[in-house]
Amino acid sequence: MNRLLDERDIPTIARAVVDEIKERGAAMQALDQRAKERDVEFVALRRTLWERLEQTQQQAEVIRQRDVRIAALERLVNELRCGDLVPFQDDDLPPERADAFRAHLATCTTCQAGLQDLVQLDARLSTLARPR
Repeated sequence: MNRLLDERDIPTIARAVVDEIKERGAAMQALDQRAKERDVEFVALRRTLWERLEQTQQQAEVIRQRDVRIAALERLVNELRCGDLVPFQDDDLPPERADAFRAHLATCTTCQAGLQDLVQLDARLSTLARPR
């Protein structure tokens, strides 16, 4: 059978309700505090990620600039080596430079074509009669 609420039970029930509200309030405050801590952690993590991204972009730019300088130096070295074509053909290079030019010649189609032209020119010139 259902028992009706006795007036004497009201203070006990009220205390239990108040205690429950306090417990839930404390739990909500704890959750709220944890959420604030997570927000702070998230902001710090996001800041760290942005800083690392900026560092990575700066490093990439440094590497790109270095690669541009290396390519320019390689072009300069190639131009210097291409300038050795005629002395190479005439056997006027010291042995170290001649070896370096041979290595260059293996990869430089411009010098390969130029050497072929010089060889053909030498062959034509050798067929001409010498002036007396």
